Amino acid sequence: MFGDENRRTDWFKHGQSMPVPIDVMQRVQQRLIGELMGSEVWGVDGEAVRNEIGDDEFEGGGNHARYLYIPAGQIWIEWCLPMHAWPPLILHEYVEQYAMTMLGLNYEQAHNRARICERNFRAADRERFRCASTQDVLALAARELPNCLG
Repeated sequence: MFGDENRRTDWFKHGQSMPVPIDVMQRVQQRLIGELMGSEVWGVDGEAVRNEIGDDEFEGGGNHARYLYIPAGQIWIEWCLPMHAWPPLILHEYVEQYAMTMLGLNYEQAHNRARICERNFRAADRERFRCASTQDVLALAARELPNCLG
């Protein structure tokens, strides 16, 4: 279904997202983590994404600019990952989404930019990602955005 590589293309080129049935979306979306610069960050069930949506390559996270089945304005992070892993993934997904939708980069260019940003963030050992709450996670990612987008 959605795992077909031909359907996994840049969202902005098509101008709309692919709707996922409501019952499937309810099983996938586990919890709204919060908001980062206008994007909703959702903790999702990665197994449900892989099994029910059919994207067997979904791992860690994703954003609406890359994956047509993710609603516009959303970033998804696998809920089962430890919270200390979230900030670099959220940052990666936001930068990738921004680069594609606002800067007009294709997926490969945007992904490379996001990977560099994520790698630099991890290398700087920012507060060792020890976050006490989901709001701390979002605040940590938000503080790093100017270094990535500037």
